[in-house]
Amino acid sequence: MPRIPPDESWRWYPAFLICLCGCTTNAVDDRAFMSQLTPDEWRHPGAWTFHIVDNQHDSLGHIVLLLTDEGIGADSCVDSYWKKATIIDDGLDFDFGFEKRPAYNVKGPWITIDLTASTCNVHHKLVGDVDSEGAVGSFNYIDLLDSYSIGTFTAKPVVD
Repeated sequence: MPRIPPDESWRWYPAFLICLCGCTTNAVDDRAFMSQLTPDEWRHPGAWTFHIVDNQHDSLGHIVLLLTDEGIGADSCVDSYWKKATIIDDGLDFDFGFEKRPAYNVKGPWITIDLTASTCNVHHKLVGDVDSEGAVGSFNYIDLLDSYSIGTFTAKPVVD
């Protein structure tokens, strides 16, 4: 027979096990929490200018995107919760090898923009941190075999 400790501290074990089992069987939906961490400027449709430089800090140009509330649709290789981004002005001096059809996702204080979201095997992504002033992050290339950093970006809102 197991020996019961004389101080009866064993009494909290069943409660601990019930809590532990309950925590591991229920999926956590963090969308509401993460939404609270998203700055207001990134919660609504808006136009943003993304300035991109390569790893040697030479300019690759800029792209102006209207980030919409519209779902990306079925003609994309990103998840259904991503939203459509419309190109307003394309001043990027970079050969993507594919048509640019961007989609984006903002989760909390982080943004991901897939500039080639219509392709399933090759992605050109802007990944970074957002705040009320804009965004900063990296410009990456990802395919089935490899990924690498192309450079960095900064984003500012388009002011009328």
